[in-house]
Amino acid sequence: FFRVFVSLFFLTHVCMCVHLLGCRGTITIDFGLWFVVFFSYFLVNLIDAAEVARVEVWNRKGTELSPSMFGAFFEEINFAGDGGLYAELLSNRDFEALGRGIIPYSSNANYHYPINQHKPNFTVVKGIPAPDWWDFRPWRLDPRGEAAAILENGTHPFPENPMALHLMVLSEFHPFARLINPGYWGIHAVLGKSYKVSFYARNHASEGPKQVEIGMESSRGCNFKVTSSSWEHYTCTYIHTGDTTAQGVFYVQVRSAGSVWFDGFSVIPGDAEAGLFRRDLFDALKALRPAFLRFPGGNYLEGYTLETRWDWKRTVGVGPAVSRPGHFSDAWGYWTTDGLGLLEYFILCERLGSAPQMSIFTGYVLKGSYSSDTLGWVTQDALDALEFANGEVSTKYGALRAAMGHPEPFGMTRVEVGNEEREMEGYRRHYGAISSAIWARYPMMTIIASGPWGFSVKGSPCLEGLRCDLWDYHIYRPVKEMVKLWNLFDNYDRKLPNVYFGEHAARNPDEGIQGALAEGLFLVGLMRNGDIVKASSFAPLFNNVHGTQWGYNMINFNSSSLYVLPSYYVQQILSQTLGQHLVRTTVQLPSRWRNESYLNLTASM
Repeated sequence: FFRVFVSLFFLTHVCMCVHLLGCRGTITIDFGLWFVVFFSYFLVNLIDAAEVARVEVWNRKGTELSPSMFGAFFEEINFAGDGGLYAELLSNRDFEALGRGIIPYSSNANYHYPINQHKPNFTVVKGIPAPDWWDFRPWRLDPRGEAAAILENGTHPFPENPMALHLMVLSEFHPFARLINPGYWGIHAVLGKSYKVSFYARNHASEGPKQVEIGMESSRGCNFKVTSSSWEHYTCTYIHTGDTTAQGVFYVQVRSAGSVWFDGFSVIPGDAEAGLFRRDLFDALKALRPAFLRFPGGNYLEGYTLETRWDWKRTVGVGPAVSRPGHFSDAWGYWTTDGLGLLEYFILCERLGSAPQMSIFTGYVLKGSYSSDTLGWVTQDALDALEFANGEVSTKYGALRAAMGHPEPFGMTRVEVGNEEREMEGYRRHYGAISSAIWARYPMMTIIASGPWGFSVKGSPCLEGLRCDLWDYHIYRPVKEMVKLWNLFDNYDRKLPNVYFGEHAARNPDEGIQGALAEGLFLVGLMRNGDIVKASSFAPLFNNVHGTQWGYNMINFNSSSLYVLPSYYVQQILSQTLGQHLVRTTVQLPSRWRNESYLNLTASM
């Protein structure tokens, strides 16, 4: 291009001079002008002699790219849901945690633990820890009042949630009691912002009304009079009048002597997406434009025991979200309310404009075994989940979905059966039963199988003649190893199943930009093999920086703000610029660049 430019420059000036001077036999040309022309010609030839990178592009369509090439994978890990994307601001809102697992706490130095000065425990426990019936952390009782508080299971508004807090105001002369909840490592209380507050309460049958005030510290709250000895529901729209702070604390204050019972608290910011999802985290996720959303896990799906798995049926029902029993996730070591349940996941996909991809529990738990007596009910559970997603309102679970406020089917077209299954003989049996039952009822459903991720896949159903539309690869590697995987599928046996690369990251917190570049190169390699690789997603997606279990996460946040890794922008760029086809392109680097410090990018795309 440069040579052509200089040549045109040379010829143009010759023509101009001939035109201006005419054909009088003598042409006088400015010496300086022609010196520049000849020097430019010399420079062009010098550059031409040097080695340059060469890129050649053919103007014809190549392999068609899957529109689902770039999606997202949400797992309840690092307090990604409770304490994160799920907009509920109160931790242990229903008093069911009973001291089990990691307890969010306030960063305020004055924080008091009511039970034996317990400290937060970040040790992952396999199985459900023994409950501490006296432990209602992170709630605390303000020591300024003469009061006592205990947990009771003899009275409650919801049978699925048996625990309630019994607050006793002991002084008749200066009646005062104050319960405080710091949320998930602080509450973002914003001046002038509205919050939807609700709770359940009942009075003692033989006592007078109780004056109750709720709100955020350093702000005027909402006032209620609790009179009935039966459980009643109280709500208000609270407007914060205090200063903006990331370390806000929610309070419940009683100025009447006697007993009052509380349960089922909830505080949701007024700007929450669909009244469910924290605004800034939702917006950050939506900006990625994920083609699909895989949920809810991951190890979170399985747990170490059947009791600690994610049981979707315990997350749905016609009652309020605070009525759900919740469960202890021993996969990641903390209690979850299950406020982010199956319906909420589908609504999240709907609001994102992403296709839902639900993970189906196979009966495998992380302690490493299948139980033969689980096969029947896990297969039925899978069919029931699909009926909840896609069934008409005339069906049992379609009717339940409608009763929960969403009569329209969600139209789910893809599911994943299992997650990182280790024991192939049991997996082959369970996958075969579940997938056959699904296809019998939903013949167009895309089913993804557990694929290579570190354990041997010898005996996988995908290698033993069973149909697998895709199988799920997982790879986490240091940057230098991730770079070497850019051509991982160049020589992939095309007789094997198509690939969903469900979890990947160049996981090294100290190499953010290098990690992002390595991941970008890896993802370009996936697109180069778009005939076989049909989808991908980074993992993990979200991380509350105060409750981290996994050290390299795309979107990181505290109570008031967030930051993203450079990996976020790689995903965003590739997702937003995804084309329909590959275009054949060859890139050749100069030989002087081809050493250990550089990538050999001589390749075809």
